[in-house]
Amino acid sequence: MKRRVKQIKNSLKNGKFKFAICVAVVYFIFLALNFIFGDKGYLRIKDLRAEKINITNEIESIKKENQKLTLELAAARSDPFWVEKAAREELDLVKKGEIVYKFLDKQGKK
Repeated sequence: MKRRVKQIKNSLKNGKFKFAICVAVVYFIFLALNFIFGDKGYLRIKDLRAEKINITNEIESIKKENQKLTLELAAARSDPFWVEKAAREELDLVKKGEIVYKFLDKQGKK
């Protein structure tokens, strides 16, 4: 037992133990920094989760728009009055003899 204590004291005096502690501390600091700032670190995962939420919201809005366009397409295929309405609104078409009045706002837009 006394011999083991002497060996530990000698290794402390030689600096081997201090060197091992320094290496271990540097290694754990490296691991901690890698955990936070690395490619698979906490900050990267946090950014990816936020990006996932944004993309999910974008997908939902695109699905709603797609559903709206699908309904418009079905209406265009089945309702001739809808086609006429769309032509009048989007293409500014008129029937013979009709007069169209356009009101402009302050900026000169429709």
